[in-house]
Amino acid sequence: MSRVTLLAATALVGGLMVPGAVRAQTAASEQVPSAAPAVATDREEAPAEVVVTGSRIFQPAYDGVIPGAQVSGEQIQRRTFTNALDALTDVPFIGSGASAYGDNGGQPASLGQAYVDLFDLGSARTLTLVNGRRYVSGNAASLFVANNAPGSQVDLSTIPAALIARTDAVTVGGAVAYGSDAIAGVVNIVLKDDVQGLSLGALSGLTARGDGARYRLSALGGTNFADGRGNVTVALEYDRDDALYGDARAGYRANWQAPTSFRDGGVRNAAYTPTLDGSGGSAFLPAASDKVPRLIAGAGYRGGSLLYSHPGAVFSFDAPGDLADDLPRDFQGLITTDPNDPEASPGYRPETLWTMPRNTNLVPGRPMARGNGCRVTDLTGFCAFAPESLPGTRADETGAAARDAFDAAVIARYAPALAGAGGTAAQRDSLALNLLQAHLPTPRDYLKVHPGTDINAFIGSFVKGFLTAPNRNAATRGALPRVALPLQFDASGGLRAILPAVIADPDVTPSTTGAAIGGDPADVDQGARLNLLHAEQDRAIADLIAHYTVSDALTLYTENHYARVRSLVPRAEGLGNSVSYASAEYSALAIQLSNPYLSQQARDLLERAGVTDRFLLSRTNQDLYDRRPTVATSDTYRTVVGARGEFPAFGKTTHYDASLSYAANDLVRREDQIRDIEYALAADAVRDAAGNIVCRAQTPQGAAVLGTTPYGVIGQEIVRDRDRADHLTEHYLRRTVSAAQIAACRPLDLFGYGQMSAEARDYVMAPTLLTNRSRMLFGQASLSGALVDLPGGTARYALFGEYRRESIDYRNDELSRTGGTRSVALADTQGHIQSAEFGGEAIVPLLGENFSAPLVRELHFQPGIRFVRQSGAAPDVRLLDGSEITQRERGKWNRIWSLAGTWRPVHALQVRGNVTRSIRQPSITELFLGGQSAFRWPTDPCASSEIGQGLHPQTRLANCRRAVIDAGLASDTAGADQFLNTYVPSGVAITGVDNGTPGLRPERGKSWTVGAVLTPAFLPRLKLSGDYVHVLVEDQISLVDSDTELQLCYDSPTYPDTSRSLGVNTCGFYKRLPSSHQRAFELADGFNDSFLNLGKLKVEAANATLDYSVPLGGESGKLTLYANVYRLFHYLNAPDNDLSAAYESAGSIGFSKWRTQLRPGYERGGFFAQWVWNWNNATRYFSAGAPVEGTDAENEIRDFIRVPGYSLHDATVGYAFGEQRRFGLTFNVSNVFDKLTAGTAVQSYAFRSTIIDDFGRRFTLSVDVKW
Repeated sequence: MSRVTLLAATALVGGLMVPGAVRAQTAASEQVPSAAPAVATDREEAPAEVVVTGSRIFQPAYDGVIPGAQVSGEQIQRRTFTNALDALTDVPFIGSGASAYGDNGGQPASLGQAYVDLFDLGSARTLTLVNGRRYVSGNAASLFVANNAPGSQVDLSTIPAALIARTDAVTVGGAVAYGSDAIAGVVNIVLKDDVQGLSLGALSGLTARGDGARYRLSALGGTNFADGRGNVTVALEYDRDDALYGDARAGYRANWQAPTSFRDGGVRNAAYTPTLDGSGGSAFLPAASDKVPRLIAGAGYRGGSLLYSHPGAVFSFDAPGDLADDLPRDFQGLITTDPNDPEASPGYRPETLWTMPRNTNLVPGRPMARGNGCRVTDLTGFCAFAPESLPGTRADETGAAARDAFDAAVIARYAPALAGAGGTAAQRDSLALNLLQAHLPTPRDYLKVHPGTDINAFIGSFVKGFLTAPNRNAATRGALPRVALPLQFDASGGLRAILPAVIADPDVTPSTTGAAIGGDPADVDQGARLNLLHAEQDRAIADLIAHYTVSDALTLYTENHYARVRSLVPRAEGLGNSVSYASAEYSALAIQLSNPYLSQQARDLLERAGVTDRFLLSRTNQDLYDRRPTVATSDTYRTVVGARGEFPAFGKTTHYDASLSYAANDLVRREDQIRDIEYALAADAVRDAAGNIVCRAQTPQGAAVLGTTPYGVIGQEIVRDRDRADHLTEHYLRRTVSAAQIAACRPLDLFGYGQMSAEARDYVMAPTLLTNRSRMLFGQASLSGALVDLPGGTARYALFGEYRRESIDYRNDELSRTGGTRSVALADTQGHIQSAEFGGEAIVPLLGENFSAPLVRELHFQPGIRFVRQSGAAPDVRLLDGSEITQRERGKWNRIWSLAGTWRPVHALQVRGNVTRSIRQPSITELFLGGQSAFRWPTDPCASSEIGQGLHPQTRLANCRRAVIDAGLASDTAGADQFLNTYVPSGVAITGVDNGTPGLRPERGKSWTVGAVLTPAFLPRLKLSGDYVHVLVEDQISLVDSDTELQLCYDSPTYPDTSRSLGVNTCGFYKRLPSSHQRAFELADGFNDSFLNLGKLKVEAANATLDYSVPLGGESGKLTLYANVYRLFHYLNAPDNDLSAAYESAGSIGFSKWRTQLRPGYERGGFFAQWVWNWNNATRYFSAGAPVEGTDAENEIRDFIRVPGYSLHDATVGYAFGEQRRFGLTFNVSNVFDKLTAGTAVQSYAFRSTIIDDFGRRFTLSVDVKW
């Protein structure tokens, strides 16, 4: 054949395999423990042909174009990993999307589940396969899942570690071969399927502190039959991990705090000069630019909250001022508006009548609110402390005259040169205010001059809510007229006075209501005891894998799998009632002094403290939850049947593989919760005519509650009910007291800890249940083989098609579905999706073998394309207004493709690259979420601590000014600035509704990689690889978080309507409370969100690996060295689609720019030893996508913004005894140097952001016996 003919054939095949645009495959062989191509022992020997992860083409085992990493089964055993996720997250570029560590954000539907996350792009963007096939998702159809990330994530805790042959992780690849969801890449878990003999294993581990125990028993056996043509492999595994709580670790027990700094907004302006026109500046620097960190951990501040306690904390019923006007005279219960009053509680949704902010400084260092010793009629003393605003008002002539006289006296005293200088009233007011601020002390200044002052005098005079008494100290009562009387119950129900805090150094020590430093709260706040660090988990897994080769043309195979994973939280955390909570169900309790459960000692002490009628009680309700664990059980079933083989066609060998799999996952979670109506009834304890303690509702005086909604209860929920035609009807459900609830009521003793009767506890608490049933039917077929011989080698192809149907049925018990507990009403979601997909890929050797050119020993072109169409449906919904929603997804055909290739200029060097276009289809939850009530704690961009942040601070400031003026809280820019400079939101949760969106588009991934693999001949056992990876995700599907939505609104040049720039008006998602409200201008309940295609993510990174082994000669064994270096250049999040203004995370906490692993080892005979060093470089705190400016001591955010790099070290030694190595021991020490935190313990535990290992040093011993 002539060279012209060969060239023509090459060009023809290459052209036929590019139908418009195409896609890629991968390198991770069945024999090699690295994703980088390896060197064959004999270069002249052709490597075996296999299907590698990321491609369906049979090809030499060491070829491939997509970079990645591989963890061999041998490494899993040597490192004593007990599940696939731990093995994968040991790879530097792989993150953990969810795990049994912690409680997955406290989300009820994800307890103990384990999802992998390549490049931290989100676990839903990593496709997880088992033996190259899709696996049923363990993710529930709810928002309340790990990271609030719905999708088709696979729970890796259901995979038996002892059965894993290897795990392949290929980056930005596999989408052509496997379909949607592979935007970040593919993780393929390859199981052992040809085992001969029997292996029994046992593993046991314990931390250096004697806790965190884990155990594993495993059995793996198999046998051949029919003269080796068939094999049956059986695997059984049981794993147990004990729970671990924070009280087992000193860092959590210390209860380090990071309170709001008393100096924030309290820095005096050294350059201030009194002027009438304000040109001399202000007496204090603005809080947003005074270079004082808002949150400070300092050298270590131990404390707790004054706002609640387990046995109960006491507060004043009269301090808020108007509670008696809003609540009935004999009222006991939650202090909210009347849910039966449509004006006070629109929609029967009551509001909390009063809250105490968590971040109120006990001894402030900034100007004080007027009213604290500041009177417009005092023309000599003026104010006791520097005021934040002037006393009096200019609302009428009398007020204006008094203010003029006050201003004149202040100016005459402190700036006599400006007396009589004229100016406008506003100018004189501003000058007088700045003069008072410049010459009068702040409370901190006062404390420094009077260091022995009782801290209760500051609290009683400045902090609203505590019981108080007149200050009888003649030296201080002029400035501090009241003394707080902080009282808390002890466990037995007795009442005691507490020392709220200790200001050890007025220049340094902070203290707030939510983080009171020193004093008794440090002892009574037992948060560490309830801080779950690792869930208790039991895993029982069974697998049967078999195959039988009828002939070369036909091999039948089956895979059968069952896993039960039981995750348990032994200590469930209570949902309290506190003065710090603004959500109605969590409001503080008003208690009558006549409450029959109140001891005489407590009653006497309260009366001496001035209580004549009622007081407020703030408690955690933890005693209701004790000995009521939360349990989640997941059962996974999977069966696969298939046939594969090969046959000749056109003189070539053609391979085929067809399989059908059915899988199911059933999740059941059981948890006890407070019934809100029953709690309200039981809390109102009184004596009946016979002197018995009963619920007030059971007396004639309380009978009127029947048919009404008690205070503190959401009286109306929007729920969806199913009819016989499988349609959903949305309607209002009014929640009122029934006769049965009254008859069953048992009064609740709320004083102390665990003092209530078992009957009362059982009446108030209810078992709740959620179930999630996922089903998947998956069929796939592929055909691959050689196409034609070309000058550079044999062109190969693969054709494939698949069908997939997934369904989810997520349901809650009736009580939870209708909002009868402290949780929001939990929406049920049902639906299904089905996907049809087909495509093809090819390898076209343009040059190679005996047909090459200078510096082109090999040139391969690898295109691929796949067509995908997804449709879906859920029950139709009739909305409240009578309109109907037909919940159907009729997706269009989407195209996935890649163009990839390899170039080998010399034998030892291969250059590889690919360009990929991938998609992630919307999940059932994202399409059909059933109207889920939700609550959030948004960060208000207009808060004084946030107003100067963001990428566009001037735009934010202008928009927040406009919002203040529109709210009627100011009439001009100066007034708006004055309001914003002191605006500190209470930080309470707000409620609203989230919905699915049937019209969502798929997410789109645009990715490319380029890299090289070096296998030098002079070092025949060395493999080096390095690749640059670029991933862009467009049309993100997300329920955009409230912080982002608010930032998009207030940072927008088109405020108050972002539709022109974003395609959706995020400003319309939220409303603010009116100026007449107690929390005026704060964000209000009632947001209404849905999933959107909005935003972009971009990751730019490089990953390099080294794999080298050195035989030492003779029987001296060999040295091995493996290294992996991951460099993150950019991690950009553009929620508004504008990458030029995207938020950067690379280098921020949790996103180290450098992550490396070095793994040297030694092997000789049956002995092996290995050391693993993982290192992450230093990071720093970011705000709004940019590094926080300043130093640890001078910035606006926190006093620790830099986190040093850290190292973790593991060590393993093992020995296999006997000539046939039938008995083996492995001893592993993880975290050899007991590294718990990056940076100081104070910094890490106070901010809860740089804790790297809760277990610490851990010892594990495993034993294996083989026959």
